[in-house]
Amino acid sequence: MYYLIYLSIIPTILSARITGIVTDAINDKPLQNVNVTSEEIGTSTNKNGKFNINVSEGDKLKISHIGYETIYVKAENNMHIKMGISVIASDEILVKAGLYDEPSEEIASSIHVFNTKKIGESGADHFQTLTEQIPNLNWAGGTSRPRYFQIRGIGERSHYFGEGQPNFSVGFVIDEMDMSGLGMIGQLYDLEQIDIFRGPQSSAYGANAMAGLISLRSKDPHEEFNTGSSIIYGSDNNVGLKGFVNFKVLNHFVIRISGNYNYANGFRENRSRDLKNTNKRDESFIRYKMIFDPNELINFSLTAIYSKLDNGYDVWAPNNNQKFITYTDDNGEDSQKTSGFSLVSNVELGEKFAIKNITSLTQTDLVHSYDSDWADSSYWADNHDVFGGWYRYFDKNEKLRHNFTQEFRAKYGTSLVGVYYKELQEYDNANGWLFNGQVNQATGKYNFRSIAAYSQIKLNISPQLIIKGNIRFEENYHKYKGTFNRYDYYNYETVSLDPISLDNKKDKMIGYRASFTHFVKINSSYFLSIARGYKSGGFNQGPFVTASSRTFGPEYVKSYELGFKSKMNTYNSKIVFFSNIRENQQVSISQQASSDDPNTFIFITDNAGKGRVWGMELDHEYYLFPSIKLNFSFGVLGSYIEKFQYQIPGDEGAIEMVFGGHREAAMAPRNMVSIGLCYSISNFFIHTSTTYKDEYYYSDSHNQKSKPYCISNITIGKSFGDFNIKFWARNIFNQIYSIRGFYFGLIPPYYQDELFESYGDPMQFGFSLDFELR
Repeated sequence: MYYLIYLSIIPTILSARITGIVTDAINDKPLQNVNVTSEEIGTSTNKNGKFNINVSEGDKLKISHIGYETIYVKAENNMHIKMGISVIASDEILVKAGLYDEPSEEIASSIHVFNTKKIGESGADHFQTLTEQIPNLNWAGGTSRPRYFQIRGIGERSHYFGEGQPNFSVGFVIDEMDMSGLGMIGQLYDLEQIDIFRGPQSSAYGANAMAGLISLRSKDPHEEFNTGSSIIYGSDNNVGLKGFVNFKVLNHFVIRISGNYNYANGFRENRSRDLKNTNKRDESFIRYKMIFDPNELINFSLTAIYSKLDNGYDVWAPNNNQKFITYTDDNGEDSQKTSGFSLVSNVELGEKFAIKNITSLTQTDLVHSYDSDWADSSYWADNHDVFGGWYRYFDKNEKLRHNFTQEFRAKYGTSLVGVYYKELQEYDNANGWLFNGQVNQATGKYNFRSIAAYSQIKLNISPQLIIKGNIRFEENYHKYKGTFNRYDYYNYETVSLDPISLDNKKDKMIGYRASFTHFVKINSSYFLSIARGYKSGGFNQGPFVTASSRTFGPEYVKSYELGFKSKMNTYNSKIVFFSNIRENQQVSISQQASSDDPNTFIFITDNAGKGRVWGMELDHEYYLFPSIKLNFSFGVLGSYIEKFQYQIPGDEGAIEMVFGGHREAAMAPRNMVSIGLCYSISNFFIHTSTTYKDEYYYSDSHNQKSKPYCISNITIGKSFGDFNIKFWARNIFNQIYSIRGFYFGLIPPYYQDELFESYGDPMQFGFSLDFELR
């Protein structure tokens, strides 16, 4: 018996013997809270820099601390480890969405970054989940996934037929492919980094970045073979499968292929059809990425994608219930199918001179349809005495978009010049009871062409002072042709209305940015910047729009920013104060032309004089302990739109004057807060996040507001060798919150204007099991 006890304690005695001290390599002072780990065993140093760890001599130890270079050593007793300060801290972010790669500390702009680690800790599989954590970023919930974004209260809320050409205020880019207005494609699997620029970026990215830019960049292939896969299972019948493979074809020729599939019912119960998947999310995405480096001076990168989002759309109910019950008898659809590629080539012609080429081509098929009376005949008869089944409407809009871009950049040292060309065509086809029944079928064709030239200069005046300037000249050309047909039920024939043909509208625009960055210390700085962003004008395409309202001009935003950045051993903090002036402001208005028809909305975009936006954005990370990190983000936003007026067609051909403005902008919550806490030790982590969003106006067309809400998420993960398991829960307190509101007359017989709201996802939970072989 004693012999067995003796044998059982021998391994413990032999392994519990490694002690040591960790000091600063420069001043030899002891370092507290240094992480000392070996596989799944870990500890940290005390206030005297000392540690002990239960490993054997010769085992590999990882020594890491914020602000110091991570080192690996072999374990031995009475160790003395000296750590050198990292000039660029190990968690510093290199932003690759600019005209060239730069450390985030040198960028004189308000930017929020998610790297691979942060994306993984969130447990998110779509950009939609991350949006709540980004101050002053909002999105409109009129689609199955976010398509349209608003930054600092500027951005589109929808793009129905009649709302004009695809011209957006917030850019959305995936691997150098322009996906603005197509945010549904924001899958997160196998991503390297997400960069969110807040404030005008037109001097670098043109008319689609007047309010800001969202850039998603995937992982690059490398020469070592590795592969991985992931399975997901969760509530709402959520199932998913993901995988990637990375391999070398030849020397300097590597490929990475990844794909993912995700399905969920969509959190709705349709009582009319006795179904629970009428609002389904059925999404797949494939990416192919190749890098070829024939020598040290030439580099080629090709990325090809295919995405199929075959989603349903069934979120509205006439009784505004908060139980996610719907009554539609027509099948709604919100699908998006995209294929495309980007080719990036870099050629270095000397130590300072380089040329870069970026070519992209995408094609997207969109379908957005819905039961526009929101219920079946039984519901209307039982609840509102509407008999005979006459109250029934359906709306369907199909779009086909081709987008080609070509860009050349020449860089000498820190100076750069470039030229840009874009050719976009969009074909629209709408069917339904349109424009109060005066149109049953309509088509539209947009031709949009952009030509731009730009330059950037960066002057390193001293090690502490950086001055940077950007300027961009851009011309946009627009053409539009529209046809409108009406079915004559008396003569049983199709009648064509007068077509619309608008040619050669041209907008000339100039954007710029000038910034001054001063480093107080090597890791602390402040900056001042002034920028001018722009967005091109366009056409109002409806058949009954008045001649004076047919076209609208460009909008400009002038932005002033003051920012402070500081990065120390235990924290990373960024705060930006901003003030924006909107000139010739574009305002999108929708008006119900006939109170007894939910499909008679007339869409008008017009220039409304001036507006103002001001506020603050704070992003702060603080290490309470080596294993516990606190994330805190806070956004304050104030806005004002001057009073404006516009004309719409009224009854019997009359022209009606409508007034708006003299209030805050739509989709501009005054306060947004995100608090996250991450506990991580060895191969285990817990990540929690709680976000708060203030009330905001739903639209510029009415004065209805959302209600404030708060959402909490949690992710728990553990690694076992090549396997990693994560348990996640979203909206863990099952908060009911609205993401879109319409104010109009729907309920017969009086059709009084009411607020109807759709709601964000309720509580969802599940797990994922990941495997990676290196």
